[in-house]
Amino acid sequence: MIFFNPLFVKITFSTEDIKNYYDHTEAHYRQFWKLDESMGLHYGIWDHSTRTLAEAIRNTNAQLAKMGNIQPSDSVPRFRVKFGRRTTWGPG
Repeated sequence: MIFFNPLFVKITFSTEDIKNYYDHTEAHYRQFWKLDESMGLHYGIWDHSTRTLAEAIRNTNAQLAKMGNIQPSDSVPRFRVKFGRRTTWGPG
């Protein structure tokens, strides 16, 4: 993978470099993004009543469920991404 920094210097990272990054930072993502609680790694949807990142991510999940007309009784596959690894899915 190739990235460009603000000085426009080309930096190349190998697949192993990227894997090592996520292996070493997973605990930080899990702690600070509250992944076990919010089940998402994005900035979420904020409104006047949102106070935390976890709430914002849950707001996104709720909005997607509303847009898809997903009811609590529905069965929906759950897609999971392990940091730096392939996406998997299973019952959710």
